Amino acid sequence: MPVRHLTLLIPHLIWPEPDDSFAFDHLETPALAALLARGRSRVIARAPWETTLTGLFRSADAPAALRRLGEADEPQISGAAWLCADPVHLKFHHERIVLADASAFPLTEAESTGLVATLNTEFADMGRFEAPHPERWYLHPVRPLTYDVPPLSAAAGRTLDFPEGGDAPQVKRWLNEIQMCLHTHPVNRAREVRGEAPVNSLWLWGGMPARQVDTMPTQYSEICSHLPLAIGLARASGLLHAPLTDNLPELFARTSADAVPLVLLDSLLGPALYEDSAAWREAMLQLEKDWFAPALASPVALTMIAPTRYGCLFWEYSPLDRYKFWRRPQTLATLARTLAQ
Repeated sequence: MPVRHLTLLIPHLIWPEPDDSFAFDHLETPALAALLARGRSRVIARAPWETTLTGLFRSADAPAALRRLGEADEPQISGAAWLCADPVHLKFHHERIVLADASAFPLTEAESTGLVATLNTEFADMGRFEAPHPERWYLHPVRPLTYDVPPLSAAAGRTLDFPEGGDAPQVKRWLNEIQMCLHTHPVNRAREVRGEAPVNSLWLWGGMPARQVDTMPTQYSEICSHLPLAIGLARASGLLHAPLTDNLPELFARTSADAVPLVLLDSLLGPALYEDSAAWREAMLQLEKDWFAPALASPVALTMIAPTRYGCLFWEYSPLDRYKFWRRPQTLATLARTLAQ
């Protein structure tokens, strides 16, 4: 049987709280534990998964432009100046301002269209707003901005921390004006009457290219993911794009023996961002069944890349590594506590 090559990018493979017994106790993932124990590992600096993904390709395009390129309407915008202008809800929590993204308070297409139309009317001097998806908005600014903030995935569910320097003061002024406009918008007033969270701000990010990731370059044959950033990166790189299959056997059945797919497994991302340990456990057990156990049973050359709060973790596993039985597996809780030291 030929050796198959595979790279898995798995954000938040390790739960961010090493002492969380509810997340880790009796979590049985023997295949993953064996893969991690028998493979060769290293750790590089912590980075959001978006930075890790685009950095693997040494992409000179900014994440916002890549994500816009990956939307369903497939705009021809390679190299254009864009910002992700994602709708968010800011709330006070324990005397802190915490940000929630639209996945935590779904918007309808009609609500999104109404809000964006007002933004384009009231703030035409900023640029053009677009909403190809109710939860993902964009701003094509009147000029490129020197303004670097973390992706929404690194800000959602956390205390708001706005950067300094560059065009940040200008962007702050824009956001203050936008917040005042959104506060009185009919869409938001109707949402509040129904007891739903209003869209009271935007998170503007992704306008500057991500830094490169310190790893050996790989010539991937395709990117497998349903996320627009991954789709846009595939389009910009001239690679095939395919939807994520349900499991590893289906992926191997669909691809040729010499294919080198990069697969983005994002099911742990949302639970980790919003500290839902029960959902994280459930997603982890599903990954164990669908991906890790089949990988351990296959002659596969596997690279696993895991952006976590402990750093970006790399494991490389070859078919011969499956016989290194003397390398004793450890639980994910033990690994988390080791990494946190």
